[in-house]
Amino acid sequence: MQEAHRTRVVPFPSTPPEPLRPRPECRISFSPTTPTLTSRPELAQRCAQLIKAFEKKWGFELPVLIFEEDGELPEHSWTLSMRGCEVHQGKLVGDPLESITSELLARPGKFFTYETFRMRLKELEEWEPYLAQEVAGRLDLVLIWQALQSLLKTGGSLHRFSSKMERLLVEADGRSRDHILSPRMLSSLQQC
Repeated sequence: MQEAHRTRVVPFPSTPPEPLRPRPECRISFSPTTPTLTSRPELAQRCAQLIKAFEKKWGFELPVLIFEEDGELPEHSWTLSMRGCEVHQGKLVGDPLESITSELLARPGKFFTYETFRMRLKELEEWEPYLAQEVAGRLDLVLIWQALQSLLKTGGSLHRFSSKMERLLVEADGRSRDHILSPRMLSSLQQC
């Protein structure tokens, strides 16, 4: 009798999924003499409201918020740090969380890190791979990030991110690198 052919199973080629990166952390430290920031459930609820308000206003996610006490801080003050570096220091007036919330909503450029920008480009690859490929291939990503940070500092938002990337491709075509950070370019990005 003839022996059966042995088949070798070859798995369908696929790229392994990239491990999910945790969102960046934002540490908010306050002095121990600060009135308690509220109970844990209320703090979680108010932080969730802050995160929604931030994303609605600026068009990108706020990093994960971590609250902690710091015995070295002066009375009624707080600091904001990311990756171990202090980014902002403020005074607490009235309701501590309300004071922190208003400061965070007013400073979006501090949270739009290069890592956050790269994560947004990864998201763009899923929805519009050709656009993401063109942006990465034709433009200097650091300059784009700086232009988007300047946009945030002048009151613009990152809503309609893909439209902004398309505008950058059109405006930067055949022009010098310095053109990306020009007032005209920022104005055209705000109109998207």
